[in-house]
Amino acid sequence: MATKRIIAKNVDEYIRSFPPSTRAALEKIRMTIKTAAPKAEELISYGIAGYKYPGILIYFAGFTNHASVYPAPREAAEFKKELATY
Repeated sequence: MATKRIIAKNVDEYIRSFPPSTRAALEKIRMTIKTAAPKAEELISYGIAGYKYPGILIYFAGFTNHASVYPAPREAAEFKKELATY
């Protein structure tokens, strides 16, 4: 039976909702994003954590045994070559 996840109100609450190993991975991702984009604003969208500045930069999500990162500016000219295979 699947467990229903409650949608968090903020990124702190989202990260706290995971087991310790996943929580550690999410905090590491969060700190990496904050270092790379210190002016970006945190948000919860699509039920996962993200950052925007001024538009959406990146999303990241936690799961029971892993974490995932979803780069958002897929159409940005600067990343066209790097993201072409995706």
